[in-house]
Amino acid sequence: MPASPVFDHTCDVLERATFMDRLAARGTVRIALREAGLDAESVSAAQMAIVLRRVLPLELGRRGIEEPTEVCDAIAAALASREFEAVPDRAGDAAATLDRLGS
Repeated sequence: MPASPVFDHTCDVLERATFMDRLAARGTVRIALREAGLDAESVSAAQMAIVLRRVLPLELGRRGIEEPTEVCDAIAAALASREFEAVPDRAGDAAATLDRLGS
């Protein structure tokens, strides 16, 4: 199943903002999504914004990325500047994502 446009865009920006190659960027974002109970095929922009704030900075820090919060803020800004078509939401809405992450 193809990844959502939100996932693809997030990975592309992460790859450009860090020393990570395509495979490492995509794998790291997939791990962060899995930690949040989401998947790359159906993640929405609202859900990804939460992952960027709560989960991905920790994953980037584990991989030696300097200033992971700032990198995630830049990715979130890039996501906010684009409109994405709605993706079928099999994993719940942004509120459910927050609940899974323990608000």
